[in-house]
Formats: sequence, C-alpha cells, structure tokens
Amino acid sequence: MIHLFNNWNSIVSKINKAGLVFLFLDYDGTLTPIVSTPDKAVMNDDIRKLLVLLSHNKKFKIAVISGRSLEDVKSKVSIDGIFYAGNHGLEIQGGGLDYLHQGCKNVRSRLKAIEHKLKTKLAHIKGIIAEDKGFSLSLHYRMADEKYIFQIKQIVNEVCNPYIEKEQIKLTQGKKVFEVRPPVDWGKGQALSLLREFCEDDYDYEDNYYDGYDDDITDNFTIYIGDDRTDEDAFKVLTHTEDISVLVGHNKASYAKFFLNNVDEVREFLTKII
Repeated sequence: MIHLFNNWNSIVSKINKAGLVFLFLDYDGTLTPIVSTPDKAVMNDDIRKLLVLLSHNKKFKIAVISGRSLEDVKSKVSIDGIFYAGNHGLEIQGGGLDYLHQGCKNVRSRLKAIEHKLKTKLAHIKGIIAEDKGFSLSLHYRMADEKYIFQIKQIVNEVCNPYIEKEQIKLTQGKKVFEVRPPVDWGKGQALSLLREFCEDDYDYEDNYYDGYDDDITDNFTIYIGDDRTDEDAFKVLTHTEDISVLVGHNKASYAKFFLNNVDEVREFLTKII
C-alpha cells in the first residue's frame, strides 16, 4: 500500500475532472479513535466542521457507513445533508433515500434470544458489552481479560452455531467485537454501490456544471476510508482505476490501495481536500 499523501497530485487532478466525488467514511477508527466502550467514541469538532464544509459543495456526496445502528451514527455525526448507513448498510437514509434491507424483517426476536443466551453464559466474565443495534447485535470484548478470550469465542460459537446452521443469522468479527447479523449477503460494499447508483440517478450534470470544471469531465469516482475488517467489503468493490480505497492503519493485509496512519491523518486529508 502507498501512503495517500504520496499520491496527492493525482487526487487533485481526479477531483477537478470528476462530475461527482463520492466520499464515504467509516465512523469508529476513522472519524474517531477506537475507544474502550462504544459510547465514548465522540467525533472531533474539527472533523465535523470539515465534513459540513464539504457537504455544501455539490461536487461531493458524503456518506458515513457504520456498523452502528442508523440512529446512533446519525446522532454521533449530526450533520444535515449527508447520507447515513447503519448496521453495515442494512439501513440507509439521506437525500430522499430511506432504505431498509428486506432481510431485517422478523430478525428482532431471534437476536433478542441470542443476546439473552450470550449474557447468561458470559455473565461470569467482566468487561463484555452486548450492544443491541436493532437489526444486528454486537458483542464487544475489548475490556475483557485476555485470559478469557478463547472462552468467549467458544461460547459465542456454541450459542450462534445452531442458528448459523439453519441459516437464520450470520456471524462476523471486527476489532474485539463479534457481530450477529441477518443471514443476507449484504455489507458495506453493497451499501456503497446502492448509494452511488442513487446519487448518480439523482444528479443533473447540466444544472451543476459551472465555470471551473475541466472541459473533459471524466467519470465519477469514489473515495472510501475505513479501518476494520467490515470495510474490506467496500474496498473490494472499488475496482475502477479512478477509485481510491484507504485503510486507516497499515499493519495488516487489505484490499485497500492506500493507507493513512490514524484519525489525525484523516482530518488532515479532509483539510487538504478543502
């Protein structure tokens, strides 16, 4: 992977020539550092101001695509005029779009039963947080003692495997978290594709053409920035040569083409764009 700032001149050229720039970002670990508990992940006001400025530019279509529930990520970011995707894209709102994946129907009672079983079997281990996100369930174990990690994974598999075998849920992993989701082939990559298609269909190039665009406007392109395993779904769909996939942190294998070291560099990147 290449550090994103080493490719800066190329990025500037792409932005100048594009009709639309899709700027899609993860929340935890991207717009805010990873913290011990989900409620402590508060976005820096400087980053919020930068995103607000970009949201006022018609060239940019901005979305925050998160594993958090839709209402949670909306309240955390709290910027009008952008798109929000919660539960890894199972629910999306913004710009006239109100989407809920049909696979979310009838999943609530199943998730509640799994949550109860996990809490019961893991009650003896301190530092575990079960987060009900409406259409998915997150089990955070960042604060649990390392000596219990293997046991936690065993219990999660023991509880979830019967549901997985019946294709009633899907179990995935992130950074010190298990995610119990509906059994559908849907993630941040599909959400990204849906958002791009929606924005392109809704965009009037003739009305939004203004002095300052290059004469040879090229295809729209996407910038996606994320830090977790779930963001790999988005990186994988960015196959166009103009697209820019960015991993926050670079000490692991990834489908991303570029990297930024941390949240501070994400803020610097947004500043450079402005």
